[in-house]
Amino acid sequence: MNQYNLPVAAPSGTSKSSGEMDNNLPAKWSFTPSAMVLQQRGLLPPNDKDDPDVVQARQKVKEKFGISKNYQGNPWVEGNRSADISDDKNVSLFVQNIPSDCSYHELLSSFRNIGKILATHISPPADGHLTCCAKVALYTREAAARLYAQITAGEIVIRGHRLRCRWNRVKVAPRSEQWHSRILLIVGPKTEVTRERLDKCFVDNFVYNMDEIVDHGVVNGLGRLEYRFASYPCQAQFAYQTIRSNFSKATYAEYAYFDPCEFSHK
Repeated sequence: MNQYNLPVAAPSGTSKSSGEMDNNLPAKWSFTPSAMVLQQRGLLPPNDKDDPDVVQARQKVKEKFGISKNYQGNPWVEGNRSADISDDKNVSLFVQNIPSDCSYHELLSSFRNIGKILATHISPPADGHLTCCAKVALYTREAAARLYAQITAGEIVIRGHRLRCRWNRVKVAPRSEQWHSRILLIVGPKTEVTRERLDKCFVDNFVYNMDEIVDHGVVNGLGRLEYRFASYPCQAQFAYQTIRSNFSKATYAEYAYFDPCEFSHK
């Protein structure tokens, strides 16, 4: 057993998340690949960024909802807009002065004794800047405040780069669904639960960024892998749904209750 209580045997019956209370789940799930993946496959038209009318419409929507003019995502999606909450409820930070080649693993490994990370997105250097920036959202305001305090106190340094931060103007509301996380624990027949099969299935269905993949070995013929995604929304969340749709009932997936960013370095 590890600190996430990774099971050594998959429970019988249909796999389910630790947060699902309904035991009468359907035998089959379906999952539609993300719009970005469908565009990459040519099954959806790409965003026409060169169309002046589209560009103007995007800018108007971003201005209306307080979204950065450099944001490249879909501003029409409600989840990409600033939450209608007071400033003291915001759990999102805008982190700066990150090394230009910093990985998600390196950045997230620098966050300790903080709390559960909800989402992380690193943006490469742009507009003449030599360093990266990142948007980091946590589950609670208390955890976000701890990260803010550590960074502003100069306590987080990555390869000589002392991180800076401010509260992100695109606000994110605290999450009450504490049963899920960005970390997915997967157990099943060793012929199914392999890096090769899981990676291909994920790449074919959604776009994601990886913190770390931990192989907990094979026990009693069951493979045990821990996928630490950069984010829960649209990453660990989609991975869980993809497994439910593409793997047999013998493969069990659940969200880890804990996040390494809650603890000190070993």
